[in-house]
Amino acid sequence: MGTPEITIVVPIFNTEAEMLRNCIKSIRKQTFSDFELILIDDGSLNEVADLCDLIAEDDNRIAVYHKRNEGVSVARNFGIDISKAPYITFIDADDWIEDNYLEILYDDITSKNYDISMCTRSFETRKNSKADNFFEINMVFDRNNKTELIKKTLTTGIGGTWCKMYNKGFLNDYGLKYDIRLRRTQDIIFNLYCFQYAEKIHYISKPLYHYRLNNTSVTHKYNKNISSILTLAANEFTIFTKKFYNDNGVMQCLYWKHVSILTEILKIDIFHKDTERRYIEKKGEIIRLCNLTPYKEAIDMLEIKKLPLSSKVKIYCLKKEVVIVLQGLFCVQNEIHRRRLY
Repeated sequence: MGTPEITIVVPIFNTEAEMLRNCIKSIRKQTFSDFELILIDDGSLNEVADLCDLIAEDDNRIAVYHKRNEGVSVARNFGIDISKAPYITFIDADDWIEDNYLEILYDDITSKNYDISMCTRSFETRKNSKADNFFEINMVFDRNNKTELIKKTLTTGIGGTWCKMYNKGFLNDYGLKYDIRLRRTQDIIFNLYCFQYAEKIHYISKPLYHYRLNNTSVTHKYNKNISSILTLAANEFTIFTKKFYNDNGVMQCLYWKHVSILTEILKIDIFHKDTERRYIEKKGEIIRLCNLTPYKEAIDMLEIKKLPLSSKVKIYCLKKEVVIVLQGLFCVQNEIHRRRLY
């Protein structure tokens, strides 16, 4: 096999066998076949590790690397380091792609020498599939019109690792890697810097990537350490934004991001059904968090006129420390989310 045109990196950690098979099947069905597929087993159980080896047996485009568990950022950086192709894309092991995903992104990124080409995604639940278009039309972003993309990256899911093909030379030129200190939102931080340094980025308004929503992901599991994990990320968002931007529009998006992170902490820890915190402990932790710099600044400075009513109520309750109302809101929202998935 000669040097491939595209490297596909799939980090794997105890992914369900059926989901992993579906992911790899969608990659092997691609209309563009000149690729290498790097499966990085990040310390999975033996049966998952064995499945990776089995999948690779009859396809010389697939390479499997077994390593101790160090997290998805280390795994993706390892994939960047060992990739052979001039273009690279990342796929999560429980997702899948359209048959022409590689062909469309490759033809696009090579046609105009873009640094990044990206598409949109479809949210997949057991009940339905829904496209999540970040922009309604195809868009080209360059150094003169990037602000809107940065704002979208702070306020929507466009900063996720999926849906993108990168020119690897561009990544190498700027030393762009995932921050291994971050255990959450590391992909958004990574892409903020990618977007900032890229000369040209093309967005294709087609849902070519299928993103699976489920209640077993880390974004829904109880985690008593989530406040320290996400506060580290919040500080990194602040560092990026204040380094490159100072206009109120971008700062408002940063404040919204910080309120969203605080909301995530409430969901995954303080108001999660598995928490053992008593009411007084919940209130004390909320007061502590609201006095940390990124969250205090966001609560004080975020302009709430155009926000949904539920967001306005949350911010008011955070300011006034009305914990019982916050708890009720999260109970309702968790139930709505559960019904949407099942």
